[in-house]
Amino acid sequence: ESALVTSTISSNANPFDSFTSPPPPAHDPFAVYDTPAQEAAPVSPTHDEKEVDFWASMGFGTPTPAAPAAAHTQSTTGNNHRLVAAGENHGLPAGGETYSARINTPQLGCIFFTARELERNLLQGTSTDVVDALGNRPLVAFTGVNTASFASGIGIGDVLVSVNGEVPADPRDASRLIRAAPRPVNLRFYSVPNLHVKRYEANCMVKYDTRTKEAGSSALDWKAKYVVVGGIIAEPWQMSMYRSRAEYDTAV
Repeated sequence: ESALVTSTISSNANPFDSFTSPPPPAHDPFAVYDTPAQEAAPVSPTHDEKEVDFWASMGFGTPTPAAPAAAHTQSTTGNNHRLVAAGENHGLPAGGETYSARINTPQLGCIFFTARELERNLLQGTSTDVVDALGNRPLVAFTGVNTASFASGIGIGDVLVSVNGEVPADPRDASRLIRAAPRPVNLRFYSVPNLHVKRYEANCMVKYDTRTKEAGSSALDWKAKYVVVGGIIAEPWQMSMYRSRAEYDTAV
């Protein structure tokens, strides 16, 4: 449209003339976007009418409202993670979302536990009713960096619902089904509402091997460490330090 306007305006013309609203010719295909020549007597416009008037003053007529998007039909570019209809809760606490992941690699790169096994670390603060409702369902407790699970956007705390249509009974059964399934394997997960996953890990600069609490005076006093408090391989009150996240992944 900008090319059309530029080609019809001379160098001496008013650059804002393109936004006026002359009566359109009968053959003009863009006549629907012009403002009618006759206007009603001025009245106090409502908020919605002001918005309509703004678009009309720009020569686009009344904007057509966009159709509402279908629920849970988004897709994430770059992986095989997509949201689908959330009406099926698979016997789990209602109100969550189900999504799919299509895995082509031999290894998934994640670890499953039951909610009861994670209650003291990752699921601190989650109500007992939610933990009991999850039963022995396999929950994602860990996803390694540079793995298929991490790249697919599989979330910590999500429940593995099915493996190629088969429902795993517990974490051990989930691992067995994934290992035995031909590739690509289709996995379905359920994001449980009100499931509070708490992870305390990050890259930090650490000063240690000293009894003082003062900050170090030079860069030599500090060392880069990947610090994990609790996690799935330590007690909730324990702090572990690794040279990198990759070393922590290896430890897990």
